[in-house]
Amino acid sequence: MTVVRAAAVLLGVLLAGSPANAQTTGSINGTVTDHTGAVLPGVTVTATSPAQMGVQTAVTNPQGVYRFPSLVPGTYTVSYDLSGFSTVRRDGIIVNLGFTATVNVQLSLAALTETVTVSGASPVVDVTSTTSTFNVTSQMLESLPNARDIWSVMGQSPGVRVGQIDVGGSRAGTQTGFEAFGYSGQVRVQVDGVNTTEGTGAAGFYYDYGSFEEIQLGGDGMDAQSATPGVQLNAVIKSGSNKLRGTFYADYENENMQGTNLDARLEGLGIGRGTRTLSYRDLNGDIGGPIRTDKLWYFLSLRRQDSTVTVTGFPVENPGSFGQLTSLQNATYKLSYQLNRNNRFSHYIQYGRKLMPFRGGSSTRYRWTTFKQDSGSYAANVEWNSIVTPKFIFRGAVSTFGYNWPNLPYGPNGEFNDNLDHRITDDGSGTTFTKGSESADRQDRRRWQFNWDATTFHDGFFGDHAIKFGFLSERESNEFTDEGFLDEITLAFRTTAAGLAPFTTPYRVTLRNTPRDTYNANWHHGAYVHDNWQVSKRLMLSMGVRWDFYESFFPDQEIRPSRFRDFFYAGVPVQTSVGPYALARTTFADNGFKAPGVSGIRRHPDLFVARLGFSFDLGGDGKTVVKGNWGRFYHNTGNAGGTLNPLSSATATFDWLDLNGDRLFQLNELGQNRAVAGIGGSATRIDPNLKNPYTDAASVWFERELAQGVGLRAGYTYRSDGNSLQAVELARLYGLYSLARTFADPGIDGIVGNADDGPSITWWDIPGTAPASRTETRNIDAILATDKAVDLTVSKRMSNRWSLVTSFYYNWDRDRGRPQNPNQERFNDETLTNWNFKVFGTYQAPWNLMVTSSLRHQSGNQISRDLTVSGQSGQNITGTYELEPNTSYRTDNVSVLDAKVERRFRLRGRTVSAFADAFNILNTNVANVGSQTTTVGRPTVTLKDGSRVQVQGFLRPTAIVPPRIFRVGVRISL
Repeated sequence: MTVVRAAAVLLGVLLAGSPANAQTTGSINGTVTDHTGAVLPGVTVTATSPAQMGVQTAVTNPQGVYRFPSLVPGTYTVSYDLSGFSTVRRDGIIVNLGFTATVNVQLSLAALTETVTVSGASPVVDVTSTTSTFNVTSQMLESLPNARDIWSVMGQSPGVRVGQIDVGGSRAGTQTGFEAFGYSGQVRVQVDGVNTTEGTGAAGFYYDYGSFEEIQLGGDGMDAQSATPGVQLNAVIKSGSNKLRGTFYADYENENMQGTNLDARLEGLGIGRGTRTLSYRDLNGDIGGPIRTDKLWYFLSLRRQDSTVTVTGFPVENPGSFGQLTSLQNATYKLSYQLNRNNRFSHYIQYGRKLMPFRGGSSTRYRWTTFKQDSGSYAANVEWNSIVTPKFIFRGAVSTFGYNWPNLPYGPNGEFNDNLDHRITDDGSGTTFTKGSESADRQDRRRWQFNWDATTFHDGFFGDHAIKFGFLSERESNEFTDEGFLDEITLAFRTTAAGLAPFTTPYRVTLRNTPRDTYNANWHHGAYVHDNWQVSKRLMLSMGVRWDFYESFFPDQEIRPSRFRDFFYAGVPVQTSVGPYALARTTFADNGFKAPGVSGIRRHPDLFVARLGFSFDLGGDGKTVVKGNWGRFYHNTGNAGGTLNPLSSATATFDWLDLNGDRLFQLNELGQNRAVAGIGGSATRIDPNLKNPYTDAASVWFERELAQGVGLRAGYTYRSDGNSLQAVELARLYGLYSLARTFADPGIDGIVGNADDGPSITWWDIPGTAPASRTETRNIDAILATDKAVDLTVSKRMSNRWSLVTSFYYNWDRDRGRPQNPNQERFNDETLTNWNFKVFGTYQAPWNLMVTSSLRHQSGNQISRDLTVSGQSGQNITGTYELEPNTSYRTDNVSVLDAKVERRFRLRGRTVSAFADAFNILNTNVANVGSQTTTVGRPTVTLKDGSRVQVQGFLRPTAIVPPRIFRVGVRISL
């Protein structure tokens, strides 16, 4: 045994592990028979592809089975050779990321040497997998008209719903939420196996779209290799080839290429110019090739994407007059090294910079309330893939991900210095408007990841077995520095009198414990064993067990000197109109303002789960399959210790008396205390016996190859959460809410005293002075959260000059909470619905024209009609009262049609593609998904002519779908 093989066996046995969604390969397998159907052992099978270094060779076993278990995504030619039989060559076998192409071959006796070539018969149904995934190939990535980011790809993919609709790059550099089959959160976003997830529900940075070879989206049926139940996105970086190849991409938009979709109704609501693209460009170039043929490849990519857009209603004083720039820059390199026929190494780094000089603009903010973001992110790994023996393969990787994200505030004239404004808000109109300088802060996130996995094949033991086993270890940290607002305070106005300008009536002042530094971290370890058991030709069983361990902690920390440090931590009082007011002295003050570290804040060491699935080939020909799955998924806790960190945000809110009427706060203007939150982490606790939440997921799928290259998928999914968490109130108990207070329902228009008013409502309050809120996170069995969905998808690979993908899904989301006061009893158990329809396709027209079109239709969000109420004099209890249930209204449904026309031609040995894209061709002007106000009121807005008027707040759009816009560009390929 060679040193390499011995080392691989040792590591594979002792350290094997890695989630399948980290895989960067696909596979081909099958059975070879003769013309009578008898299996043929000893057949030499070879697989070649421009995407693969060298030639992969396998030999059929006594059962006639062959396997290529670790192939990079690409199009392969597979040859079958056995003395005395005709050689068969299968061309055009497509291997996608995570997909197993089952190619069964029959060899015929041959009197003469001959080769039989079969082209284009690549399977579309994976009979060896129980999961439901969708692969976006490099051809799709190039042809789809979109913003060239992962969120727009998800928005065009079956089974996935995004939180906001992008039009021609209007949301470039701004993430949006996403979910699969109605289930959101608990996602995992990986690039070449590197976990780049931010927290538990977002992506870590903005990636180089042009560097991707393929993206796989998984949303259901994940086996024991996957830790979490949400969307599993896995992208693979390109790897170069034996030939020098490169691409230069450039596109461009400006305001003159854009229409308008504002009408009189929207203009009358103070939308300003809506969301408009003032300028947009995307430059992306890559090159890759051999350093040594079939031995060492390289790939390099650079990208810069600049987008300047207006923000609906921003700034408040002159809506639509401002262009918000987002600049994204990426650099990527990757090296691939084939040590020998069975051992491959790869290494990559991708860096991303985001420059957003005016982050935070919205329809409720004034001009200089934004801040400057200039952040840098990275992902990198070193990976080893080894075929130790034909029956044992191994993968090991060391990876890292992180970012540095500073935010800098502006002064009153846009300057960067110490000349800052006080942060002020006014909620008197029912909508909270904001002025003044932001706080300066910085967030640094780091993750180190170590994983190994192995697969062993065992044939002939009551069927065939592919046993996978693995181990994963991740350490993540998040360091946050908050320098605070000017004078460590924020000021609140509540101007309700008619005719008064905003920010006229002082209301409250909040003291803050800044500047401060917090450090939170967590460990995650996981291991699994999984068996894909091919019981018979038609039946495959998927059975696995998984273990996970999560622990949150923070180290020793020091409380920095600050204006109110002694008030928050040392028991030193502040003077108020009703006398001195002090907080309890903390132990940190007696220890030189040093807070000791805490481990095991949330510690879940014994999370064992089972995953079960089956795949049944109805016809025995690999074309019609029924699949079923069940599994339990424990949730990723993330940095769960943040709220308990003694240096977390702490505030104390008081009445603002404004004794001299100048609307400028002085410390002698403190009135009665109204609220205290977060002191030394004491306001929040975690039950020491807390159990980790989980999701049970079950599904059934029907997949059918309708014709060559055409597949149908139909399925039903069900998810139910358990061990659900709630911050249980320890001070403001249910029984204290004994004071019934009456409020008017001003109706949809927000005006009291006219025909659309509803009946008066009763809001339950705490009489006297309410105690400060204190909570403990606990498991609450009474909480119910279920998601059901049905999905239908039809896809056709490119053939006969056209391709198509179309899908529809509908989901039901039921949520029932546990009320903690009488006000929460109202509409506590509701079922909400959503739906999605998508279709995109490409047609290869005459004259080398490629036409691609994409239609997206997405339902709006179901919403309630809400009223914001505040507690009696002497309290700071405010709440949202649902006047009508969430099923009463729905934000606007959104339909967007996009298209690309591309002309390809050869020029001096290069392929040149000139293209034009059209986005939002129908010029829809509805509110973007979920972007409508749910609270009744009469906010004051600024119209185009500069006048200020009050408008209906309920259902007022906060962002509309951007108007029709055209893009032109060119792609040059070596």
